[in-house]
Amino acid sequence: MKHIVTGGFWLNLNTKCWLQAGTHIWAYMNDHPWQRKLMGIPNLSPVQPGVTHLPTWVVNGKREIIPPVEWQTTEAGKLSQSVVHQIPATKLFYSVNSVMTMDGDKVHPGGYTILQHLTTSEQWVGRVIELLSHCDLPYTVSHIVVSQFEILPNLHPRL
Repeated sequence: MKHIVTGGFWLNLNTKCWLQAGTHIWAYMNDHPWQRKLMGIPNLSPVQPGVTHLPTWVVNGKREIIPPVEWQTTEAGKLSQSVVHQIPATKLFYSVNSVMTMDGDKVHPGGYTILQHLTTSEQWVGRVIELLSHCDLPYTVSHIVVSQFEILPNLHPRL
């Protein structure tokens, strides 16, 4: 398996053709350092927690960062309407594609994560809904919206 995920070739006995894992396998291994560690594959670069990637688009043949959006249009802004300390509705934020965790995993909207509370060390599992970066600090995630999962003590009857 290690040979395959590190770019090695193998012979398909049915077709007599040499095959190699696709770019999705390499991208998965790149984004999940704990999987690399389980297979004994070293990290090629040091982990840099908090590193973000902003979404881009091509305008007139030039790649540009997608413009920021107003706080009121974000999921975080919609959820925080009942909070006492509110952020002005027109404050601008970038939508972030991904952020690097302390463990070296890349977390992205739609992905799953395990979170730990800073003071109580309580952990929970959830799905990342949105990552935001304040316009003044575009490469630092300032807000994360996570849908928290509730893990019940009893198994589902079908399991």
